[in-house]
Amino acid sequence: MKEILEIVRIFAAPVIGLIGVWLGSRLKQKSDIKVQKEFLLREIKIKNLQEVSQDLSDLIREVVSPFGLIFKLTKNKIALGEFQQGNDLHQERTTKLYRGIKVKILFLDEDYKNNIEIFYDKYLLLADKIYEGYYQFQDIEPQNRKYSIDEVSFDAIRMDIDDAASFGYNILESLNKDLIEELGKLK
Repeated sequence: MKEILEIVRIFAAPVIGLIGVWLGSRLKQKSDIKVQKEFLLREIKIKNLQEVSQDLSDLIREVVSPFGLIFKLTKNKIALGEFQQGNDLHQERTTKLYRGIKVKILFLDEDYKNNIEIFYDKYLLLADKIYEGYYQFQDIEPQNRKYSIDEVSFDAIRMDIDDAASFGYNILESLNKDLIEELGKLK
C-alpha cells in the first residue's frame, strides 16, 4: 500500500503540473485572441480616423476654393466660361471626397456621421447659391430665383463659406483629438 501511495505521489505531481500547464495555455490562448481582437479593432478605428481626418481636411479646402474663383470672376480676371469650368471641376472633386468619406464613416461614432452630413448639406446649399448667383445668373428670370440678390452677393457667399469651413474645422479638430486619444491607448 505504501508503494502504491508512493507511485501515486510520483505521478500525481507531474499529472497535476501537466493539467495546470494545459489549462494555463488554454486561458493564455483565449486571452491572446481577445487582446489581438481588441488591437485589431483599435487599429481599424485609428486607420479610419486618420483617413477621414485627411479626407475631411481636403474637403474643407475644397469647400473654400470657390471663393477664389468668385473673386477672380467679380474682378474680371477670368471669364464666365473659365469660372464655370473651374466650378464644375471643384464640384467633381468635392463629390468624390465626400463619397470617400461616406464609405469610411461607417466605423465612426454617430455624432461624426451626423456632423459630416450637416457639413456637406451646408456645402450643397452654398454650391446652389454659387450656381444661381454666378454660374447661371443671367439665365434665370427674377421670378424663378430661389435666392435674393443679397443671398448670393460676394459678401454673403464669403460668410457662407466661412461658416461651412468653420463647422468642418470643428469636426476635424474633434476627429484629431479622438485620434490622439486612440494612439495614446496603444502605449
